[in-house]
Amino acid sequence: MQIPRSASITIAVRELADETGGEVMEDKPEQLNTTFTTLIDHLRTRYNLAFVSSNRKRDGTLRKLKVAVTPAVEKSQGKLVVKARRSYVSPKQ
Repeated sequence: MQIPRSASITIAVRELADETGGEVMEDKPEQLNTTFTTLIDHLRTRYNLAFVSSNRKRDGTLRKLKVAVTPAVEKSQGKLVVKARRSYVSPKQ
């Protein structure tokens, strides 16, 4: 069975969003007001984090990342959602 082109594009976009910490929002035209309200809410509650790797090798390899909320924070703050990229490519010299 062959997947229709539009479905395969949708799958590819969802996979890209998932790998990079993004999000795909889609809805019926009559629901776009709610969708945009949700999008604005997500943008208002977004945080950016940065780090410096302890691995000093500049070899251009793919390195995994994992960002998680500690149980103590989740217990005090309630359910939190973390959206983050799963990996990055180290710089090459």
